[in-house]
Amino acid sequence: MIVAVCNDRQFAGLCAVLGVPELAGDSRFSCNPLRVENRQALTESLSVAISAWSSESFLTAQEARQVSAGPINTLEEVFKDPQVIARELVIHPKRVPGPWRFFDADLCLHRSAPTRADA
Repeated sequence: MIVAVCNDRQFAGLCAVLGVPELAGDSRFSCNPLRVENRQALTESLSVAISAWSSESFLTAQEARQVSAGPINTLEEVFKDPQVIARELVIHPKRVPGPWRFFDADLCLHRSAPTRADA
């Protein structure tokens, strides 16, 4: 999973959901610059708390608290994702293009980008 805490409110929400509200009150983690400075200690504490959760329950709980979080999928999971299927993003068994769409554009998505030697 990946978590993107964008502000102090989200950090407090993350800590509350994980059952470690004391981390939000810890002076080492009181603001983003301090969380970055003390990243190793914070990562260790959060990793222990997160390890008790299943991915699905963790992501559901974070969404309810409006904390940005998402799964880190295997390729197999990517190709089964409803958004990938709905947007017809699979063009090669091992490649998924970006999700953007261009209208009235003749794009070639079935070959690799040119190498420096091709330019």
